[in-house]
Amino acid sequence: MNRFRATISTATAALATTVLAPAGVAGAGTVDAGEHCVVEVVGQLKSGEYVTTEPACFDDIGDAMAAVGLGANVDTPAEVALAASVLSTTIGVHYDGLNYTGASFSVVGGDCAGGYVNMSATWNNRVSSSISNFCGRLRHWTGYNLTGSWQDTLPNGNLSSPVNNAVSSIQYLN
Repeated sequence: MNRFRATISTATAALATTVLAPAGVAGAGTVDAGEHCVVEVVGQLKSGEYVTTEPACFDDIGDAMAAVGLGANVDTPAEVALAASVLSTTIGVHYDGLNYTGASFSVVGGDCAGGYVNMSATWNNRVSSSISNFCGRLRHWTGYNLTGSWQDTLPNGNLSSPVNNAVSSIQYLN
């Protein structure tokens, strides 16, 4: 009987660690520098952290946007911003280059009431610019779970030192 309880406790602890750990700690896939990844918000923890799907990554940002229903003709930063505002589903597109260049990480769904994402291990310390025509303010934090230094983009913009290429979590605000 004790052995059975120990097995269930171990399995429960492993499940809790996998589900509740920050996105940058558990379940992260690999991302090449030229890829465009997208996650969808499927829930929210009491802490405010969004629960997301695993990142789906594509060679082209249009393919990434099409995978979440935003249309295949989304290729430029201006088209991404327009799709985000018209369809009201993309709360943020984050780029590893300044001026919305390079690889991208998009967050689809959720709201702008203070929820946040922890960046996956492959996106930790990479974000340099962000677009959101849905949320009025994106707050970029240097630590997981909204800790450390922060910088806002209102709603679109480049990050500067010490936050540029040091983002571990992003909060979505009105």
